[in-house]
Amino acid sequence: MIRHLRSFVLCLIVIAACAATHGLRAQTQAVQVDPSTLYSGYTQPQYKDVTMQSLYVTMRDGVKIAIDVVLPKELPANAKLPTVIRFTRYHRSEEGAGANGYEKFFASYGYACVSVDARGTGASFGLWPIP
Repeated sequence: MIRHLRSFVLCLIVIAACAATHGLRAQTQAVQVDPSTLYSGYTQPQYKDVTMQSLYVTMRDGVKIAIDVVLPKELPANAKLPTVIRFTRYHRSEEGAGANGYEKFFASYGYACVSVDARGTGASFGLWPIP
């Protein structure tokens, strides 16, 4: 049993190393996309940069919940955007890290991204009830 477990763990390590090596190679090579290979509904990103703001939202019971709001830069003041919301109990962001990859991607196509620390986790106040 232990020998099989060791083989399994070794296999996972080899797979992870191969994936990491492939990821490093993919990052260093510039990818050129042939426009003829794109699907018919493809559109170019509308916005080049994003703005990020960290806020507290006060719940009905007075508990303050920490959120990050990522919006396309130079957005008109009265613009209404579709929104992607991500709730997590594992810290929505790191101090000074800025917007992450998926937030930048969605914002470049005109979406707002809101990341929320669940009640009692990260920078949010309140208690996280453990079931």
